[in-house]
Amino acid sequence: MLKKIVTLFGRHRIFVGVSVVVLIGGTYWALTALNKPATEVRYVLGTAQKGALISTVSGSGQVAALNQVDVKSKVSGDVLNVLTDSIDVKSGTVLAMIDDRDAQKTVRDAQSNWESSVLALEKLKKPADSYSILQAQNAVDSARNALSKLQQSADASSVLQAQNTLKNAQDVLSKLVLSQPTDLSNAQAASQKATDNTAKAYEDAFNEIANTFLDLPTIMTDVDGILHNTDIINNESNSMVMINDVDVADRPYMQTLQTVAENDEQTARALYDKTFTAFKASTRYSDRITVESLLQQTIDTTKQIAQATKSESNYMDAWVDYRTQKHYLIYLQIKTNQTKASTDIGKVNGHLSALLSSQQTVKDNNQAVITATSNLSQLQQNQPLDLAAAKSSVQEKESTLAKLTAGADPIDIANAKALIAEKESALAKLKAGADPLDVQTQQLMVEQKANALTDAKTALADYSIVAPFDGVVASVPVKKGDAVSPSTVIVTLITKQRIAEISLNEVDAAKIQVGDKATLTFDAIDGLQVTGEVVEIQSIGTVTQGVVSYTAKIVFDTQDGRVKPGMSTSAAIITQAKQDVITVDNGAIKTQGDGTTYVELVTPTMIKETNNQGVTLNTSPEQRMVTVGISNDTSTEIVDGLKEGDQVITRTIRPTTTTTITTQAPSLLGTPNTGNRGGGAGGTFRGASGATGR
Repeated sequence: MLKKIVTLFGRHRIFVGVSVVVLIGGTYWALTALNKPATEVRYVLGTAQKGALISTVSGSGQVAALNQVDVKSKVSGDVLNVLTDSIDVKSGTVLAMIDDRDAQKTVRDAQSNWESSVLALEKLKKPADSYSILQAQNAVDSARNALSKLQQSADASSVLQAQNTLKNAQDVLSKLVLSQPTDLSNAQAASQKATDNTAKAYEDAFNEIANTFLDLPTIMTDVDGILHNTDIINNESNSMVMINDVDVADRPYMQTLQTVAENDEQTARALYDKTFTAFKASTRYSDRITVESLLQQTIDTTKQIAQATKSESNYMDAWVDYRTQKHYLIYLQIKTNQTKASTDIGKVNGHLSALLSSQQTVKDNNQAVITATSNLSQLQQNQPLDLAAAKSSVQEKESTLAKLTAGADPIDIANAKALIAEKESALAKLKAGADPLDVQTQQLMVEQKANALTDAKTALADYSIVAPFDGVVASVPVKKGDAVSPSTVIVTLITKQRIAEISLNEVDAAKIQVGDKATLTFDAIDGLQVTGEVVEIQSIGTVTQGVVSYTAKIVFDTQDGRVKPGMSTSAAIITQAKQDVITVDNGAIKTQGDGTTYVELVTPTMIKETNNQGVTLNTSPEQRMVTVGISNDTSTEIVDGLKEGDQVITRTIRPTTTTTITTQAPSLLGTPNTGNRGGGAGGTFRGASGATGR
């Protein structure tokens, strides 16, 4: 077994040794090949191919609706109802209603006016009836009779009657002249008397107030003492003694009377204190408003004191009656208080009656002053008018008598004859029928009323806000109940048809035209491509920081519900497209100084060597003049000069400086050299450090 192992180990060492030798030799050969100087120019070739060539322009932008309109109100009013957003609508759909009550009234009025004008026209066209003709004939006869009377001489009876009428008018004037000064003087005296009486009424009222306050302090002392003094028992008020002297079972009724008396006394005390303070602050020379106010306060206070005294008297009478029925003792002080209350009630009632009388006297005299002043003012205003009217009446009667005596005035006769002519003309027109000019005028009136009715109906229609086209309600900035005015945006409406608004630089914008096809992609929707067509190109560019851009609008051929207005999109616009044309890579096209275009043609016999870096040639390539057509980012059309399959140079790789690389062969045991951490090969080689392409 040990012998076999040794033998196997020996064979393995031989294999390893051979492998190392082969590896060293291969590495040397590779380094020698790489270090060979690259002195030849290499070319990358392309082939002229036949096929389709499409030229495009690219740009980006946003999605928008084909048509977006802010539907505005044409009228003012309150919104009655309005659609919500995100609703599909058809053209003519009512989007909102504005309160149209006033507009409806205008339509009704215009309708009535038009119907009235139509009736008037029909009436005008109708021939006159017999009754109308008879009335017109009577008017002519009356006018002729009036002229006949004018032309007749006045009789003695008419003259005498006119004289008597004049005499009466003169008598009225004479009486006014004599009576007016007396009437004016009497009115002035009445006004002064009313003024004096009013002043005296205020004096009397103040005197009555003063007289009342001579007794009120004493009466108020009695009112307070009847309930609150301790005359009956020294340590309790009269009111409490009276309640305590009633059996418990019989107290509720007595307590009610006591409470009323207590409340009335407190109210009277508060009014008395307030009124007495006002009285002390006033004087006989206080103004009338102060006196009137003080008089009313004194009346109110006196009434309340009378009520308080009455309530106390009721309380005491009930108590005495109760004690009498029970055969209990009646206190002498209660009897005294009853007498005192009765006396005070009489005094208070007397003062109250006098105060009310004074108050009424003041009111009556104030009204008398107003009446007397008004009568005087009217008399002063009317007397000149009455006198002027009387004088005018005399003059009128004198003129009538003079005309009657002198006979008819030529002017009156002329007027009477003119009136006859007017009535005869009216009769003739009535018999002849309506004047064509009148009919035409009325027809114009009917047309005007009809136009007004049409305008009113048109205005009424403006209160219904309708959709101008099929679309979707995008936003509704108003709500029910809002007040709107003309130009207020009611609804923003957009079409379902989407467009892309693409921004292009000035070079690309010059290449495209309306009708060009395009392909659209969307950042938000992976994998979606939509075709479209250019429908509009902005005529005036937009300058931003010195860069000019133009907007092109592309309408979608198909609609996708996922595409929303405002989304970002990229477009490839096809500017040119040709089928079955010869094309080469753009790198193959070269231009001379005179502007002619050529390619460098390579035939198979020219190729010396081919590898992954290109080819080397035996001879220089052929310069072939070509005519180019359209192009895109990668290829150019060859109109003339090449045929399908021709090979042309698309890039030239020229030799550059060399670089020396030092390597070290690995050891037989595979241990890396300390100076070469990568374990690379030893030795040196020369190779190309780079290449340039064209």
